[in-house]
Amino acid sequence: MRKPLLVAAACVVLFVVPARAEAGDGKKLLPLLSERAEMVALFDIADARDAATFDTLLDNAPAKLADLVARLTAAGLDARQDVDTMLIASHGEAYQVVLEGRIGKDQLAGLVAGGSVEKHRGVRYWAGPDTEVAMLGKRLVLTSSGEMTGVIDRHKKKGRSLMKSPDAAAIRGLIALIDARHDVWIAAFGSAVGSSDTIEGMALGMTFGADLAVEVRAQLADTGQLDMMKAALDAALPQLVQQLEQVGLKGFASSLVVEWDGPVVAAGATVPADELAMLLGLAAMM
Repeated sequence: MRKPLLVAAACVVLFVVPARAEAGDGKKLLPLLSERAEMVALFDIADARDAATFDTLLDNAPAKLADLVARLTAAGLDARQDVDTMLIASHGEAYQVVLEGRIGKDQLAGLVAGGSVEKHRGVRYWAGPDTEVAMLGKRLVLTSSGEMTGVIDRHKKKGRSLMKSPDAAAIRGLIALIDARHDVWIAAFGSAVGSSDTIEGMALGMTFGADLAVEVRAQLADTGQLDMMKAALDAALPQLVQQLEQVGLKGFASSLVVEWDGPVVAAGATVPADELAMLLGLAAMM
């Protein structure tokens, strides 16, 4: 039982994948996203970049986020210093990334290898074998192949977006669960959280400072067994806290709080800077 409980704690941090410089909480960028999005993540890099805990997170980022940062670096963009806001959405293998910051058009070609120049609704974009890139105003947009025309449609207010489509009600509900003032917030459901009969979706928020404050909320399916699930989690919590203390995560363990609000279970904790790398290491074992 020990490893599953520790991995569950690590999931609070791994379940990742607001800027003051024109970004705010990122919600003004959401209309660019597809109504099919199953995962939405917003990184307020402008607000978080000076925190050592944010550097620790990027240095131990999940593979897909690390790959995106590496691609930006290869194109001459420093994700930590040049990018103020990063918005990521995905459904299956398809994705859309919107970036705000100090970004120039001369960096677009470096993001698409062997690409061609295309045009849609008067907007030029670069299309490669598996990536498409465009500048929409001052925002850099990267998508998987075939997704850019939809983003341009929504930019022109011609397409169905995550913010208005009835088909996106589930992801909008999850976004509403989390405090958008966090430096990083993520909402996900469906295939983005795996197959589960009990978890309908999850939302996570992180605020970076000397330590890392984490908030995660899970929307549970009302299967008629919520009381039983609550009792099981409440019973397991003391054992989880004990195991966290035994592996050296005493600060995280002592701050961990779990609360219930109907079918939503919320967990909050503070991760001291000297425990963050260890917790990310546990998460990487999944």
